[in-house]
Amino acid sequence: MEQTLKDIMEMNGFRTAKVIAGKRGLWHPVHSAALMEVPDIVPYVEENCLLLTTLYPIVDDQMKIKTLISQLSSKRVAGICIKPLRYIKDIPQIMLEQAETYDFPVIELAEDANLSALANLILSVTLNDQVEQMRLCDQVQRSLMEQILSGAQVDRMVLKLAEILDREVVLLNREYLNICSVRRGENGAWTVLEGPGTEKETIHSRHITCPVEAGNAQFGYLLIPSQPKEDAMLRVSAKQAAAHFASIFYKNDMALLQEKNFRDLFLQELLQGKILMRTEMESKMRAFALPLHFPMRVTVIELLGANEIQRKRFYGTLLEQKIVEKHPLCVGRGQRLVIYYQDTLVALEASAPDEQMLHTYETLQEKLTEQWNRKIRTGIGISQPAADFQEIEKAYQQALCVVKLDTTLYQTSFTKTYAQNQLLELIDKIRDTQLLAEYVKDRLGKVIAYDQQNSSRLMETLHALIRSNFNFKKAAEISFVHHNTIRYRANKMLQLGLSFEPGQDLAELILAYNIYLWLKAQKAPEGN
Repeated sequence: MEQTLKDIMEMNGFRTAKVIAGKRGLWHPVHSAALMEVPDIVPYVEENCLLLTTLYPIVDDQMKIKTLISQLSSKRVAGICIKPLRYIKDIPQIMLEQAETYDFPVIELAEDANLSALANLILSVTLNDQVEQMRLCDQVQRSLMEQILSGAQVDRMVLKLAEILDREVVLLNREYLNICSVRRGENGAWTVLEGPGTEKETIHSRHITCPVEAGNAQFGYLLIPSQPKEDAMLRVSAKQAAAHFASIFYKNDMALLQEKNFRDLFLQELLQGKILMRTEMESKMRAFALPLHFPMRVTVIELLGANEIQRKRFYGTLLEQKIVEKHPLCVGRGQRLVIYYQDTLVALEASAPDEQMLHTYETLQEKLTEQWNRKIRTGIGISQPAADFQEIEKAYQQALCVVKLDTTLYQTSFTKTYAQNQLLELIDKIRDTQLLAEYVKDRLGKVIAYDQQNSSRLMETLHALIRSNFNFKKAAEISFVHHNTIRYRANKMLQLGLSFEPGQDLAELILAYNIYLWLKAQKAPEGN
């Protein structure tokens, strides 16, 4: 139990002592005691130390007498005990006035007080406090470590901590929502309450609040009711317990991260059309507990006109805070699965009518724009419903096509469905895919052939140029290459017969490129 000056004054050796100034500071904690044997004592005293003196070292130095109290107060010394009459008749008035100003207790000792004996008395009591504190910390350390090694869950660890400290314990997440709390019931028994539920109202000065963190990762907060005389001991124990909880959360996060990586890899393969067997699809759905309900929609969300750093920050925030996942679903079944893929966010969810899909993602777009103070531009493309897992790749390409094509048409944020885009609808309704392939071959055939023969990336560069409205610098940022590389590839395409000048040729070039993308989605010939 932490000792305060008020507690010290109730000890036998201090029964005859009087607090003659600075009484408002009697709540100061006392961790040690020291005798003033030299004039320049200030550099050697520690915080929360109680200083005992006859003032003999400075009795003839008026400047030191005038500055002693303010200097001790600035060092957070607990107070000063002065034994008068032997070397000074009365305690100087200037010291008393400063003591009142700084709420710094000045205690007048009896004439027969033994300073060494009083110092030893304080040291023995505070040492016992430190031993008790170490004992409690050791018990917390050993008990929680045993829980971790035995594989105990967080609820059991919180209960164990409550039993050791004999205090109610609350464990919150980063949003101050209850993870697990242990309360004392009417019969005195402990009751474990697991989240979710808000505990924001409990975070106030009557609680010791200790962050649960490891490195740069913040997991939540540990709350323990505050007892002023035991605060120091409880704070050390809380910090120790918080470190153990942080290790559990960190370990769990690593496991979840690994599971998420495997899940995301599966979803990427699904978007790429690499999942061919229904048995493989069903087994992975069970393994990752993915409730994929068909028909399903694929939505692509892309941050437009931003550099790499801005895109990483934007996508990282959305993924970390699960903003897209938490946005209301269009239908009440399943869940929305969101992954980072090809420098966009891709969402998969159960299908709903176009009007509902549009409304859902338009409100999400408004939320994103408001959150980023209208400093961002986003493009959202929504696919047609995919009836089965084998159509997911096609749906992804549809959503991607909407974003890529509409980026060239809109200078502001947009949310469009595949069906809304008349150009894509027109392409989709042309059943003569050979005619479309010939159109692509006529306008892009030489570029496609050059890529195939030289393993070059002209079509990728064309894609970046279209996305950036043929701005070489922005195209370089999108492609993660130097702008001279973009310029070189653009010149090569010009040599192969393309034209980037505004007009009919450029319009047909963009149309041909989007037919090329649509044909890829259909797995049809691409005009080469």
